[in-house]
Amino acid sequence: MQIISRPDDVAEALSSTALTVSRSDEPVGDAESLQARMARFSDGVGHLRRRALVQARLSGLGVLEEATAHRIGPLVGAKANPFDVMPLARTVPVALLAAALGVAEVDVGPVTSLTAALCDALAPSLEARSPPDDIDHVARKLTTLLRPLGPVDDDVIATLSVLFQARDATAALIGATLLAAGVEPSGSVDQLVESVLRHEAPVHCTRRFAVADVVVGGTTLTKGSSVLVMLNAPQSRPGAEAATFGAGAHACPGSSPAREIARGFVSAVLAGGWRPVPEQPVTYEPRPNLRLPSRVMVQRS
Repeated sequence: MQIISRPDDVAEALSSTALTVSRSDEPVGDAESLQARMARFSDGVGHLRRRALVQARLSGLGVLEEATAHRIGPLVGAKANPFDVMPLARTVPVALLAAALGVAEVDVGPVTSLTAALCDALAPSLEARSPPDDIDHVARKLTTLLRPLGPVDDDVIATLSVLFQARDATAALIGATLLAAGVEPSGSVDQLVESVLRHEAPVHCTRRFAVADVVVGGTTLTKGSSVLVMLNAPQSRPGAEAATFGAGAHACPGSSPAREIARGFVSAVLAGGWRPVPEQPVTYEPRPNLRLPSRVMVQRS
């Protein structure tokens, strides 16, 4: 597999119409079919329509920073000292978004759990694993719970796209920002979030598939080949825009909500008197495209 990492080549690859996000092989089962219909994993006219639906859903969310802090405050206040914050980072953003997107209160918990199961089964991993036998049942049940929001191919898929994309990427941003708070305790939360996006790149690469022979950065990619585009490459260049949210047609439409949720989450943890445990060993999930801390321990002094 080719790797594209030079900043100019990354920008070229992300804007190339010869490189797509859709796999050439057909999805197998209900779970993969559901994923393939999300905006993030589709191309062409289908992607444009689904992306517009996602943007419409996101535009109605309002400001999430205060809502996140309000939700997190009581949760961390009840925790033993010390505790691992990552389980909350993996669940609270999804639950918050589900509620904001119109999921019934009684269904928010199940939708959050089912989204987690879908992500764990379908997200790329560096470890060999077999998807659970019931993952297609999970996909069908999740679709059923979201069906009251509207048509499956419109509102349901758009909502699920938001939840699916937010789960691990937002948790990675929260975890990295809390760790950064331990290194730069005087920095504002906003500064910490932006520094992490530039230097830690929670989503540090994305995959593309060549649908035609194409030259990127002087390298010929043959039709049918795949390539890893390193999103963390442009961020090291002075003055460059942080690229962890991608660029081009598939730039993540959730960059503002992700920032708001991360700021609200981290602000509430710090306001509660919690700080990262100094010099704690940090390990990361075996994900090829994510820098996702396995755990982040915080304590009250």
